[in-house]
Amino acid sequence: MDCNLYWRCAKNFTGVTWEQVDGTQTKSVYAFLQSLTDPRTRTCKYLLWEILACFVIGIMHGKDSGYRIVHWCRENIGLLREYGLILENGVASYDTHMRILRLIDINMFAQEFLNWSNEFLILSGVHIAIDGKGLRGGTDKVRGGFTPYMLNVVEVTTGHIIASFPILTKEAEVSVIPSVIQMIATESNLITIDAVGTCINIISELLLNNAHLFLLVKKNNSQAYESLKNYFEDKKAMECDATASKEASHCYQSAENGNMKRKTAPLETNETVQPDNKKAGCSVLEELIESSEGKAEHTSTGWTCEKAGGHVQYRKYQAITNLESESIYNWDVGASLLGVTSALGEISGFFRTIGWAESVRVPIEKNEAGEDITRSRIDYLLYGSNRNPHPPVASDSERSSYQQIGFISTLELTANEAMRIKIEHWGVETSNQILDITLREDEARTKTGKFSFSLLRKCAFNLLRYASRNYLADDKQCQHSTRCIIDSVSGNKDLMKKLLSSGLEVYRPVTHAA
Repeated sequence: MDCNLYWRCAKNFTGVTWEQVDGTQTKSVYAFLQSLTDPRTRTCKYLLWEILACFVIGIMHGKDSGYRIVHWCRENIGLLREYGLILENGVASYDTHMRILRLIDINMFAQEFLNWSNEFLILSGVHIAIDGKGLRGGTDKVRGGFTPYMLNVVEVTTGHIIASFPILTKEAEVSVIPSVIQMIATESNLITIDAVGTCINIISELLLNNAHLFLLVKKNNSQAYESLKNYFEDKKAMECDATASKEASHCYQSAENGNMKRKTAPLETNETVQPDNKKAGCSVLEELIESSEGKAEHTSTGWTCEKAGGHVQYRKYQAITNLESESIYNWDVGASLLGVTSALGEISGFFRTIGWAESVRVPIEKNEAGEDITRSRIDYLLYGSNRNPHPPVASDSERSSYQQIGFISTLELTANEAMRIKIEHWGVETSNQILDITLREDEARTKTGKFSFSLLRKCAFNLLRYASRNYLADDKQCQHSTRCIIDSVSGNKDLMKKLLSSGLEVYRPVTHAA
């Protein structure tokens, strides 16, 4: 493998824009469903692709369960025929629909879904996130109570699910991800995975496929986690200096004033916060400062502060790139990650950045008079909140109010670039939230055929995202509400017919924000 392949700047993977490839279209959703092999051996009254199309159309009309989908289809058979379905013998019964979901070969279905969803996006130089999602409604409460999972592969800028594979348990991700990597387009793309990505077989497969990596290091890889933690503590990289404290304090005060403005230099001791008449909005993530003063050129620190969701979230990232000049060949993260005996020396040609990230979420509190009594970040770490006067315990969990994790990458990253990549990676949770809250995947009690039903729901999800980007781009409400997209698409017969029976335009990434 050529180590020089990994000298790519992270900014090439952020702010991707897409353009249409003229004269190129994918096969239609109907054609995709017709390509599936019918598991039934006898001649049947109801065509397989029409049964599956009824599920997709029902979901796009806001129906969230098998029974409701079939009931709606039977009441709107004329509309289904307008959409291009033949339905020579009408709509099949609910039992027939669910039996088909149970009989269909899920591995074949997942592979065909991968082939179809990769047709309308040319994946080259983009950010791809891999993450598992539980189908909690399909939990088998009798045979051990295991929750089935789908391993989703998401293109983060569009939110399209480009692949989804069934796994029986969360622990099975380690064995499934390497085979998934072989099937998806990884070369020249940035691949981000949660802590499970630091397993030896996953890293090896990604490197063999010439992918760019950004991996989170958590306590599941205890040796690597402790090595990173001790290394940055020894360098005092996570010390909260007076300058950093003032930056964080100023960020919160600015959020309270509604201006959340950017700072380009540390605050002086006598500087005061000036009110800003322009209310930028506290929900916008603002980068404060990336200060290299007093540090080597290859060391960077990034701070952000965000007021949202009933708390103020402070993030601090520390990144080091020029690993060889840091003289850390005795640093044993390399040994714990890749099983080598000479530590970092043998993998320094691939991994260009190591880092440590700290995230603190301080709950917003008010007294009986309505006055803000929210504690500062440092006070919260020392004394806890007013309602819960116990200092938070550092954890690697995303749900913890005080999170500490490490990260490694084959890219040369500044602290702010690493922070942006991690935040973009968890954009996959936006897709999961839409699937769970709007399309009600978590509430689906389907025990048989749960994986097939999940793939059909993702077909509808991709079509809705495609319609939002290409046909509803001028509707600002639809850019923030999936329910609005469903109402707009289902209320437009011509648009539904175009999405279902016509080929979709192909898009490719063309430019990247600086």
